Amino acid sequence: MEFKTYLIGLIILAIFSFPFAYDYFNKKKKENKLLNSLNELAKTQNCIIKRHEYCGNFVLGLDTNNNYIFFYKQNGEHIISQSVNLSEFKKCYVNNESITNKSKEGSFTTTKKVEICFTPKQSNQSEIRFQLYHEDFNSQLSGELQFSKKWSEFINDLLLKNE
Repeated sequence: MEFKTYLIGLIILAIFSFPFAYDYFNKKKKENKLLNSLNELAKTQNCIIKRHEYCGNFVLGLDTNNNYIFFYKQNGEHIISQSVNLSEFKKCYVNNESITNKSKEGSFTTTKKVEICFTPKQSNQSEIRFQLYHEDFNSQLSGELQFSKKWSEFINDLLLKNE
């Protein structure tokens, strides 16, 4: 009798934990695919990713030896891959486009776009932007604001050290 109770408990535990395990392994599979794509992008510039971080459907990676940063984002079939040679840029900042709406209940802010932007040293070069979030492609924010602030501060520290 005790063995049957133990066995039924294990079966119920397995049934309830399966969706969580399935989500975890799917997330890891997606992250590995993003990282592999980022590494392939880095290889095109003869770089090796030393530091990387995921957020939602994108990954950002850095090669500190060659002073390059890489961005890879996959939104369904739409893929964005970009690289920046940090030695050609003087600063990095976050572009957070949002709208404040007022209603009877109060005001609320809607984020339209979040980007990490790179300002070039040469005035004849154009700015490069990594679009982390856009309301037309993402249903909701999932840490992009915090991610962008963290990485822009880190990148600016690197730019100051390499001046």
